[in-house]
Amino acid sequence: MKHPSLYRSGQRNIFFCLSGFFGWFVTSIYHSLLIYFLVALGIYSDPVLSRGCDSGLYLLGTVIYCCVFITVTGKIALMSTYWTVWNHVLLWGSLIIYFVMVIFCGSFFFASFSDAADLYEISTRLLTTGQFYFTVLLVPFTCLLRDIAWRFYQRTFTPLEYHLVQDVAQENFSPLEKWKTGFFQGRQYQKVDGVI
Repeated sequence: MKHPSLYRSGQRNIFFCLSGFFGWFVTSIYHSLLIYFLVALGIYSDPVLSRGCDSGLYLLGTVIYCCVFITVTGKIALMSTYWTVWNHVLLWGSLIIYFVMVIFCGSFFFASFSDAADLYEISTRLLTTGQFYFTVLLVPFTCLLRDIAWRFYQRTFTPLEYHLVQDVAQENFSPLEKWKTGFFQGRQYQKVDGVI
């Protein structure tokens, strides 16, 4: 309760409102369209399997899901404020487990699974093409670029009260020292419980 004004954003319903919901909704539509079309452009020619047929929709679907998974994991990493050991274990561990499962499921033929013949060898074809690596690196970065730019803009030009307190706590400066060094000069800020 050192800074009671930090709770104003909850009282003003800034985060849990209809406009916030639609903002997340529009962002998800943007991400999904960008992922689909960039992957479709990135994987323009299917690698041919050893049986002589092309990989088709299974390869495209696997690459799309891989890009979605990496984008969502990156979004969670961007939204995380506090990093603990468990954050690292769960985020990076889930990525590692996903790639292990793709390799495992694509390397063995499961007769009891109806689509096993189509999924067989997908991982070996994916992991041996440069298109896959280029697409998996480019598409999530392109999707998250908008989120990084928005976060930069919000924290730099339209900060909320908790952003200001986080900046002060992170730098271990008093607000008066920050003012003297020019950190807050040129910007319009409201006073937050004597912090600024």
